[in-house]
Amino acid sequence: MAWLLGFWLCYGHTRGARFSLNCEDHDVHNHLQAVGKRWGMEYTFKWNRGLEATGTSKNNKHVSTFDNRLVSILVYLVFHKDHVLQSEKAARSFLISDERDIRLHYLAGLIDSDGCTRMIDEIPRTKTVSIDPSLRESIVGVAKSLGLHITVSLEKTHVTKQGSDAKDTWTMNIFRGSDKDALYDVLRVCSCERRLNMPMTITAQKKRKLKEQRVGEQAESDETSL
Repeated sequence: MAWLLGFWLCYGHTRGARFSLNCEDHDVHNHLQAVGKRWGMEYTFKWNRGLEATGTSKNNKHVSTFDNRLVSILVYLVFHKDHVLQSEKAARSFLISDERDIRLHYLAGLIDSDGCTRMIDEIPRTKTVSIDPSLRESIVGVAKSLGLHITVSLEKTHVTKQGSDAKDTWTMNIFRGSDKDALYDVLRVCSCERRLNMPMTITAQKKRKLKEQRVGEQAESDETSL
């Protein structure tokens, strides 16, 4: 359920146990179905337009997306601001002190929904973007509690090239920290396989260093042979 709570905070609808997600993320759909079944709910989805899909979790005995276990937990743990269903979401700080396994799955749900992973210069990292201050604080707190290193950058409110208003946006990059296993422990419980099998990138600076290293090793080898 911790994974589902994290996933709902990013991709869930405030009006119930509904999610908007990429219809080509079959592993995520399968995981939502498995989690729903484990908690006595049925997960279904329908195609919208392009790559969008809407998923719905409902109790096997009920049709309403409001009358199910996920919504009951969201209300009980106050994941809505002002304690009112359908109001703005509110990430909860108490998760920082919860069991390690719960924190791992909660962070995995957040990464599965709105995160991406990449190996840059042999350093694994995951990036998440949010406009919600409570979600930013939750991600930072949980990541630090797991012994991960996290950086946060802010892009202030501005008008885009298309003329629309963009809110304050926080970009969070998570790296391995004092607990060297924590990042991969999180990625292993992600439902999206590409989170763990991340693409690799080598920067131009790293390529220059590698080239200089090879040249130096070749020079030492030539001197030895003489």
